Amino acid sequence: EGGFDGWGSYPNFDSQALVYTGETMFGSDDIFNAFEGVTSVKLWGLYNGSENAENNLFQTFQEENALAPGTHLSVTVHVMSHEDDLIGQGNSDIAIFAKYFGEGWSYISMDSTHIHGSSITANEWHHIGVEGTVPEGATIVQVGIMHIQPTNDDHGSVYVDILKMHRGWTMATDDEGVALQPDQFSLGNSYPNPFNPTTTIDFSIPVQSDVTFTIYNVLGEEMYRMTDDNLVSGVYRVNWNGENKNGIQVPSGIYFYQLEAGEGFRQTKKMTLLK
Repeated sequence: EGGFDGWGSYPNFDSQALVYTGETMFGSDDIFNAFEGVTSVKLWGLYNGSENAENNLFQTFQEENALAPGTHLSVTVHVMSHEDDLIGQGNSDIAIFAKYFGEGWSYISMDSTHIHGSSITANEWHHIGVEGTVPEGATIVQVGIMHIQPTNDDHGSVYVDILKMHRGWTMATDDEGVALQPDQFSLGNSYPNPFNPTTTIDFSIPVQSDVTFTIYNVLGEEMYRMTDDNLVSGVYRVNWNGENKNGIQVPSGIYFYQLEAGEGFRQTKKMTLLK
């Protein structure tokens, strides 16, 4: 609808627009530049008289694309607010979220990170995110971003780019939900090690990169693999439960994990599963 193929909105697609690099921004003579590519989405208040009106943009996962209960996920997005229509001029804020519903769209819960408009520095792209776990009973998951307008007297807009959901790894953030920004590629040690039944591995990506994370056994057989051909910079966390890619628990022993990223970074470390 209106160019938002594959996306949903609540309560409607009002107060949302596609914005292209090279366009003049609202209320300004400045030219817009997308964070990546040539297009971003702009969100602003609904101005419908409702208290804390939520303008939602999201993607929905259900049926053949459903996320199983217990799935760990990370939702990330880049946002920017221009000084001539700054969201911080009022009391509006934004939230990145994962909402969970059961059969018949019965609401279960939500994981979210709220960022008050006053904390968004004008004219800068901010990378924010939220982690979540799909709860028991959830058959529908919505991931997205919302602009929250307390009253019609609260003004300002945000531009949104690269809204992504990651499964298999999650993104580390500070207490405000802002993504950590490392200065070099690195692969951390697994912890705990030895482990039973799960272990956690962190890795850092200083620039947007192609990434492949793989776990092998001592015979070189692939146990686990996650890839992203356009992973934005940040610190990411993998939780491995000792299952191979077929969902079968692997035996005790030594396993190797490897990170390949960017132009030539490759590092391999080992860990021990001890039952």
